[in-house]
Amino acid sequence: QEHTCRQVGGRSLRLEPLPVGPEGVDAAALRALLDGWAWRRLGVRPPKALFTIPSFHNPTTASASLAALRAVYAACAAHGVVIIEDDPYRMLAFGGEDPLAAEDAGAALPGTERAGLPPSFLSVDTDGRVVRCDTFSKWVSPGLRCGFVTAPRPLIVKLAQGAGPSLGVSSPVQVFLVEMLRRWGPAGLHRHVQRVQAAYRRRCAVALTAAAEHLSGLARWEAPRGGMFLWLELLGVRSSADLLDEMTRERVCVVPGAFFSAHETPPDTPFVRVSFAAAEEEAMVEGFRRLGNVLRRRREAGAAPARSTM
Repeated sequence: QEHTCRQVGGRSLRLEPLPVGPEGVDAAALRALLDGWAWRRLGVRPPKALFTIPSFHNPTTASASLAALRAVYAACAAHGVVIIEDDPYRMLAFGGEDPLAAEDAGAALPGTERAGLPPSFLSVDTDGRVVRCDTFSKWVSPGLRCGFVTAPRPLIVKLAQGAGPSLGVSSPVQVFLVEMLRRWGPAGLHRHVQRVQAAYRRRCAVALTAAAEHLSGLARWEAPRGGMFLWLELLGVRSSADLLDEMTRERVCVVPGAFFSAHETPPDTPFVRVSFAAAEEEAMVEGFRRLGNVLRRRREAGAAPARSTM
């Protein structure tokens, strides 16, 4: 599936979608695109940058292994492509392959320990082509709309010049964040991140249990190893966007997969993204029940024999 965000279209940037698999960006597809650009896109300038979410991808929940990162990095290095690594969910790791089993067993949470977190493109960068974007809002506090960029110094200077003093984060937020981190220290931050990870793992376990109860035979999914989303494939559904009216009537809030497409005319897709970030546990269970009702009605309507008329 090809998924990304379309907001950058307003900047007159040309987008070229890439397939996203279980380990993120498909490195073979990326290399084939770049290797064949000159004769497939005559007169069109080649790509300058790759934008990717390597950890617990939004919306697919895919997370890249070190080998997958290196393959993508090698393809970009061979063609002079900068990698923009947007990684807001990396700290939301659940400490195991299966969040249900990890939750039941009380498995240790990684906190800020690098060994328990997904690898990053920055960790394999050997020639200064990675621009890494982080945020505090997902794993310190949602109200702290503050992030930071790690990149070669000349690029940081350009970014600072472009942002200007009026477009940055408010000063009180920055002062509050610095003071909080200073008081916590590394050990305090580690404990805080573990508490956040525990909360998200618990929510994910509730969501997976509810999905198994109410969507069995109606959808399929892979259990995420971190993040805040489930990526559901609705079985027997050509376009999940066609169900929006029915889901709205049931007061179910999910995002159809087509909304994440980089295509001008998004292709039909049976996927939906479900967020377990904010809903109460009871509301999540009820939401999955209602989504199951929508899918059962649609299936029954499709299976009903056509009525003949005289």
